[in-house]
Amino acid sequence: MKLEKIWGNRLPGGDPKENAKILFGAENPPGSPYVSGSQDQLGLFMPGVNQLCYDGNYWPHTINSAVDKETCDWLSDVLHMIYFRKRPDGYNPLLEQNITEVGVKKLADSGELCWQSIIKHDVEGLGTSLTQTLEAWYDILPLTVPDYAWEEIRKYDHYPGAVFSGSGGGYVVIASEEPVEGALDEEFGDISDDGLMRTMDDYYPSDSLRFRFGRRVTSHSRTIFHEFFGDTLVISTIDHAVSGDFITVIFDTTGALVDSFSKSFDITALRKVKFERIDESSDQRRNWQLAGLTPLVSSGGDKVAIDSVKFVGADGTILFNLESDGITDLFIDPQEIPQFTAWDSVTVLLYVTNTGPEYEWESGEGAHLRIGRGRRSDFGHLHQRRRLFDDGENGGDAEANDNEFTRVWRMHPPGWDHDRRVFKLFLDVIDFETLFSSEGSYNAAMWGFPYKSVR
Repeated sequence: MKLEKIWGNRLPGGDPKENAKILFGAENPPGSPYVSGSQDQLGLFMPGVNQLCYDGNYWPHTINSAVDKETCDWLSDVLHMIYFRKRPDGYNPLLEQNITEVGVKKLADSGELCWQSIIKHDVEGLGTSLTQTLEAWYDILPLTVPDYAWEEIRKYDHYPGAVFSGSGGGYVVIASEEPVEGALDEEFGDISDDGLMRTMDDYYPSDSLRFRFGRRVTSHSRTIFHEFFGDTLVISTIDHAVSGDFITVIFDTTGALVDSFSKSFDITALRKVKFERIDESSDQRRNWQLAGLTPLVSSGGDKVAIDSVKFVGADGTILFNLESDGITDLFIDPQEIPQFTAWDSVTVLLYVTNTGPEYEWESGEGAHLRIGRGRRSDFGHLHQRRRLFDDGENGGDAEANDNEFTRVWRMHPPGWDHDRRVFKLFLDVIDFETLFSSEGSYNAAMWGFPYKSVR
């Protein structure tokens, strides 16, 4: 990627517009068969939501921006992404063109409607603008929306509107205030850097600062120990040791770099897997089957820990619970993994310990629930992340700052053409001093286990 060649694994400071111009020039050297649109480069650097206004040149003559928290949060809540497919090999949307004044005006009008709908927090108008954008693409450059793309987008006609993230494939972007089945509702990007330390200071989240966090792994080792019980049972213990740097990068609301720092981390993770013999055939792979696995238990540092977790149904029934005592020897049978019904509301109660001294902001630590299926690189649309609350207000939390984190989790469906499906769930807690203080050490903990979503 040209960005890495210019700045290395570093997000540069300075004026985001000027940085975007530098990258635009690098992406479009003399002799390029076509010019890559400047919206790509501006989208990488400009904070918030931006309307780019063009008058016939490759660079916009005006950029209108909205960086207020209310608008950004609203847009994040109503936009949903579902992975569709990659573009076919040799795909070229410019082979067929029908550029007319009427078509271009239709595209411009849809862009203006999109901007005004975002400013007004109008999801119906936003959806209409997405659909009109798709139609305008097709009118001007018919190959941007192939037949297979129309077949896919029509699945979402019951929502306010939808468009593709790019011509020929990518993601379907849907506007809706209601949950969208199979959607990736939140994406989180990591930052890699190996020279970010600048000053020693503490920071606190506010409307004037934006934070990004990332881990740069420098070492990862795995050891597996097999313990045999006669010739019918084996327990495999899998130990991971991961080391690297945790990085915090801080920006102001214009996107300018304020500060950055990094700190080393050492994480261990443990899981046990039980196999039992079911056959004596010559094919050894068919002779054994999975009989159980323990939750994945991970920790870095000794300041924070997970004590227990409960999943409670709407009627108060405890659907599943885990406690730290004995968790590394608690085997979950594949036939008895926790099961939740799609669209039901499940209250997650996560109890944590922080030995202190606690960072003087909110509860002193943050907790999240993450779900996924397969590798993120292959199944990004099936990964989500949700914040758990300890503020006495949100997510059904009863009392602020009591180290009991809560969230009402609306169970997602198993996916298209599935009545039931197994997913991975991770619960993690991280000390705020890790995130916001350059002098604080790395302290975090995580549990992970499978669960099943059923219709």
